[in-house]
Amino acid sequence: MESVVSPITITAAILVFVIILIGAAYAYHSAENAKIEKSRKASMFSNRIRRIEEVMSTLPLPYLGHGLGEFLISEKLDALESIKSLSMKDHNSSIEERIANTKGEMAEFMDKIVQEQHKSVNITSEAQAQQLHNTFHECHRLVLASFKSSRISKVDASKLINYIKERLIIITYELFSYSAYNAQQAEKYTLAIHYYERAIDELRKHNASHTYDEYIQKIKNRIAHAEEQQKAQTSLETPENQSSSLVSKLDELVDEDETWKKKNVYD
Repeated sequence: MESVVSPITITAAILVFVIILIGAAYAYHSAENAKIEKSRKASMFSNRIRRIEEVMSTLPLPYLGHGLGEFLISEKLDALESIKSLSMKDHNSSIEERIANTKGEMAEFMDKIVQEQHKSVNITSEAQAQQLHNTFHECHRLVLASFKSSRISKVDASKLINYIKERLIIITYELFSYSAYNAQQAEKYTLAIHYYERAIDELRKHNASHTYDEYIQKIKNRIAHAEEQQKAQTSLETPENQSSSLVSKLDELVDEDETWKKKNVYD
C-alpha cells in the first residue's frame, strides 16, 4: 500500500525550502554589505592618512608647534590602527610595520618641532601665503572631524582651532608687512603705508582680547618712519588690493568658527 504525502507536509517542505533560500540570500547580501562597508571605512582612513601627510609635508616645522604636530601624528596612528582592525590577518604585518615606523618617527619629529617652533617663517609671496592658508584650513577640517568623532575633547579642539586662527591672521599680517617693506625699499612710500595700514586693519579685526597690540604698535612705528620718508618725495603709486582673497577666506573661517560655537561645541 503506497504512502500518500499530505498537502500539509508538501506545503511545509516548500516553506522550509523558501526560508532556507531567503536565509542564504540574506547571509550572502549581509556578507557583501559588510565587505563594502569595510572597504569604505578603509578608504576613509587611508584618505585621512593622505591628508595628514600632505599637511605635515607642507607646513614648516615652526607652524606644527602648540600641539598641532602631536595631534596630526595621533590622528595618523588612529587611522592606521583602524585600518589594521579592518584588515585580514595576512595583511596585518604591513600595517603593523607602518604603525611601528610612525611611532618611531614620532619622538624624533616632536623633538624637531620643539627646536623649531619658536623660529619665524618669512612670508615672501602671495602664493606662499595662499598655500599656507589652504593647509591651515585643512587642519581646521581635520580638527573638527576629530572632535565630531570624539577622538579629541572640546577643550583640545578649542585650543587647536584658536591656534590655527592665530596662524592665519599672522600669515596675512606678515604678507602685508613684507609687501610694505618691499615698497618702502623701492621708495614707494604711499604704497608701503597702504600695506602697513591693511596689516593693522586685519589685526584690529581680531584683537578684541588685545592679542596683537604689540604687532600693531610695531606697524605704527613703521608707518611713522615711512611718512617721514614720504615728506621728501611725492609718490603717485596706486595701492593694490593684494591678498584680498586671503582676507576673505580668513573671514569665512572666523564666521564658520562662530557658527560652530553657537552650536554649543565649546559649552
